[in-house]
Amino acid sequence: MDEKCFLLADIIECENQVATTKAVIHTIRNTVANEFNYKLLLGPVNGLICFVDWEVKNSYFSISNFYIRIFNVSTREITPWLKSSFLREEKGEHWGSREVTSKCFQLGFDPVTKETKLVGVWSIRKKHCNAYFVCEVLTLGSNTWRRIDNVPLYSIQSNSAYLNGSIYWRSNKPEFDNADAEDANPKFIVAFDVGSEKFRVIPVPSFMVDKFYRLRWFDLFVMDERLAFFSWESRFFAKLWILQDEHDRVTSTTGATTDSDIRWTEEIISIPSNLSFDLIICQAIPGTNQIILQCHVSQLVEFVAAYSYSRQTKVFKKIEIGGLSSIPEIRFPYLFTVFVESLYPVQKLQQIATTTDP
Repeated sequence: MDEKCFLLADIIECENQVATTKAVIHTIRNTVANEFNYKLLLGPVNGLICFVDWEVKNSYFSISNFYIRIFNVSTREITPWLKSSFLREEKGEHWGSREVTSKCFQLGFDPVTKETKLVGVWSIRKKHCNAYFVCEVLTLGSNTWRRIDNVPLYSIQSNSAYLNGSIYWRSNKPEFDNADAEDANPKFIVAFDVGSEKFRVIPVPSFMVDKFYRLRWFDLFVMDERLAFFSWESRFFAKLWILQDEHDRVTSTTGATTDSDIRWTEEIISIPSNLSFDLIICQAIPGTNQIILQCHVSQLVEFVAAYSYSRQTKVFKKIEIGGLSSIPEIRFPYLFTVFVESLYPVQKLQQIATTTDP
């Protein structure tokens, strides 16, 4: 049995430590399930994690099958594998004539109905044709995928964040040839309202546009109940951009967003000379002014460094993680995240869903 292991740790500030802080592992939770493989982890949202796996056909890029299963880390309930209905339909109707070139999936929660949903966007391309996009949604408690129309014609990237009933994705330029010069720039964040199941696009100021091409130096995350992104400007400083989006404060019936709803604020962050990385992932600790920076120079645990940054004192501290030595088989930190426990049930979905083993 190959169980998936989750380590829960408390971050402890040590008053006598100027340059370091500690993350002390206090709980180890495993999935109670038979051996299974997966390629990606999504979440957490409302205490739930989503395992993702897929298969490819003929080439490395075209996806033929896609599977997900939901896991509650606190209760250790886990669903069977659920298979994408869109790909199943594509196999019957258009198998071989189209390429599924990308997929972006994310968990979301509707605070009004208290429903958790998995939202996915597929990029489909015919030979010598522009790509088009298909969205499908699965609500926990149902084994039925729904197709969503009116997907914005933007190339959605995997970097995403969930906030106040909406999922946000970073996007590149529109996927069509006749776009004018202004719209052809990657000026937008694509948002999906989990309750109304409608898309909208958020304009980004022109001076921020070039940052969207530099994925290694850019991370989208949630801070102070606001959407934010960390932008590495040079070796010695970075910028923190915070979105003031009034759509998050008012329920929208149309899904429309105007420029008057949008305002960005900027914070400058001075970078210590000893902090270096190939990839950065940022997360804010709710209710505090602390940001956790996960810095990668490799996928191996021993080459991942974590730092805390105080927006109030402007001080970086390296986080020393205790307890990893007692679990020697941990090698790949697929998910390193701030986590809030939940008793949200997945048992109803487990009882009625059709099991499909990948």
